[in-house]
Amino acid sequence: MNTRFVRLAIILILLFASSSDFFAQEDESSPMKSAAEIIKKFIEENGAIAAREKFKELEALKDMEYSFKESDFLRLGYDLLRVGKAVDAIEVFNMTAEVFPDSYNTYMSLGRAYRMTGDYDMDRKSVEKAIALQNRNLLTEFLKKNEDTLANTAGEVIERHLDAIGGRESLEKIKTMVITYTALDSIDQETLITRYYKSPHLVRQDIAATGASIATDGDKVWRITSGKWEELANSSWAYMPDIYEDFIDYGARGITYRLLGVEAIDRRIYYHLVKKYADGEERDFYFSADSGLFRMERRDFGAGRDIKSYWDHRHHEGILIPHLFVVILETGFGQTHGAIIKDIKINVPLEDSLFQKIEQ
Repeated sequence: MNTRFVRLAIILILLFASSSDFFAQEDESSPMKSAAEIIKKFIEENGAIAAREKFKELEALKDMEYSFKESDFLRLGYDLLRVGKAVDAIEVFNMTAEVFPDSYNTYMSLGRAYRMTGDYDMDRKSVEKAIALQNRNLLTEFLKKNEDTLANTAGEVIERHLDAIGGRESLEKIKTMVITYTALDSIDQETLITRYYKSPHLVRQDIAATGASIATDGDKVWRITSGKWEELANSSWAYMPDIYEDFIDYGARGITYRLLGVEAIDRRIYYHLVKKYADGEERDFYFSADSGLFRMERRDFGAGRDIKSYWDHRHHEGILIPHLFVVILETGFGQTHGAIIKDIKINVPLEDSLFQKIEQ
């Protein structure tokens, strides 16, 4: 085996380390002619554009006179990329996609070739196609492997989450919680925020820099400024999750959940639930099918949607709590922000008057 081929093989293995069967072993004893070899010679003599018609001729005799091996076409494409012929490589990878339309490797290779020509739109579309194919394959494999243990109801998914974080009984022992975290916005501005929770549905948030506060009792919402309480209508805080993230006694707030099914997103498998509030507002919730943990929430609105994901779960007095969350706001230009938890206190004394306006 010559040195050039060894170098190329190493490059290809590194590029596609996530796919163990990138160049699967194939039957070398086949008496049929290699379609990739014929296309290679045709490109050398006539160019890749002209090779398209030749490819159609060969494809008509596929499995009769000519063998079509994905690995041969991918090698040819990467040979062309290596010598700077990205446009020709695009033609070869598109040919490969016609014969192997469900190949993750082919569409990732196609994306790389488009990227080398500066066509980032087609690069993105090719990579998205590759990931969609991989997601589909992962989901098929997961469903086949776990068909006897799948959750069948939203309630079952939620109970698996509660078990994963430490159990319903342990969570219900928590009556108050004070969380201090640093929020980081899309322009790198940090804000120190303290959030207070009290069972069953009381929540308050204080922003240190401005002295502004907002609170809810699970029904009404107030803005608190210089000790003055102003009731707010149509505030997003009406949907603020309670101390149990609305996974315990949520029916008391008129909240329902329904299970839509199992989905693969970004190579992870999730149970997809829809959370519906008493006023009809809906949010999409995603629970890891592997760990059971609630990992992602999606809210759709007129100008786009925002997606909040939860990471870095750590044990705190027997309960797993995510210490990092990231929010991606998908509008015309997009924003990303998030927060890191700095401190958590559990079962500290908190008066109801901290959360709701008490009439004298």
